[in-house]
Amino acid sequence: MWDGTSMSNGHIFISYRRDDSAGYARAIYDQLVQHFSRERIFMDVDAIEPGFPFDEAIERAVGQCEILLAMIGRRWMEQQAGAGLRINDPKDFVRLEIAAALSRNIRVIPVLLDGASMPAEEALPEPLRALARRNALEVSNSRFKSDMERLLEAVSKALGESNTSSGKQDLRTRKSMLYWLAGGLAVVVLFSSLLFDYSPTTNRSLSQSSPTLIAETGEPPAPTADGPSKPIPGSSSSSSELGPKLPAAREQPLTQQPISREARKPVELADLVAGIYYGDVISDSKGSSRSDVTVTIAKVNKRKVRITSDYERLGTVEIDLTRVGNTIQSVGGSTTLLLLELEKNPPRLDYNPNGEVAYSGQRQ
Repeated sequence: MWDGTSMSNGHIFISYRRDDSAGYARAIYDQLVQHFSRERIFMDVDAIEPGFPFDEAIERAVGQCEILLAMIGRRWMEQQAGAGLRINDPKDFVRLEIAAALSRNIRVIPVLLDGASMPAEEALPEPLRALARRNALEVSNSRFKSDMERLLEAVSKALGESNTSSGKQDLRTRKSMLYWLAGGLAVVVLFSSLLFDYSPTTNRSLSQSSPTLIAETGEPPAPTADGPSKPIPGSSSSSSELGPKLPAAREQPLTQQPISREARKPVELADLVAGIYYGDVISDSKGSSRSDVTVTIAKVNKRKVRITSDYERLGTVEIDLTRVGNTIQSVGGSTTLLLLELEKNPPRLDYNPNGEVAYSGQRQ
């Protein structure tokens, strides 16, 4: 966590609205952490030390970053309840973040999420109009992997670390080649061993031995000075001296246990989300916050769930699900925001069904 002190070089700031792009912001954050150190990524709730002033922390963090990623979803310009556009509010945190970066000539990269379009320059307040002239990158659910590769490459180049992602890709390629070589060598050794065990020379030398002696003792006779091995006289009577012959162990056929239908069944998104969550209503446009709120999520089909709550304003909603990185969220374009972070233990749920009530809780 960050306590307001100086940060390391190459700091990256993620600017986003929780009810607009929290799911994508979290997924992008996870990818950035994998390529850069966690200490270099600033994402408000994860990076601010508890008790430190939120607005002051943002002002200092933006001033120390080299890159600001402006997450722009379809609700980024949405109006506040009973007010105008949020971006026109001088106290809007997203506006403060981006304006601070632009005024300091910090590299600002707009990231358009799930088909969102770039706001027109005339629709933005004066401190943000330069944002409309910045080249934007797109990130969508259907092309998340390839879109993230382009974003990571752009961030790396801006930080003067263009070899970061390519170097890791080369390392993964070299590891894959080593695995293939090791596997190929193992196959060659095994094949050579089989050829040696069943070579014609070995079988021919055994076939030249006395069939009588082999039948009696289980071993070929020793060679003599006169030449090839000869049958031992009286071998038929000497067999009793060797003791009773033990029957050869009979190999039992290997039986494969059938795999149950439950084991073969893939885990569905709705199964990962379904459960009972306990948490808090952290904001309500028509009331105050409330603690100890229960949200119940039930499966409708493999990609759809029904959400109910004991807090009346959250209502009852059915939503379709999609997966982005380590999160499950509502399908883009939905008026309901749902974000489940699978990497948290227990999983954390952020839920906003109508843009007016925000809930955060954990699965029990």
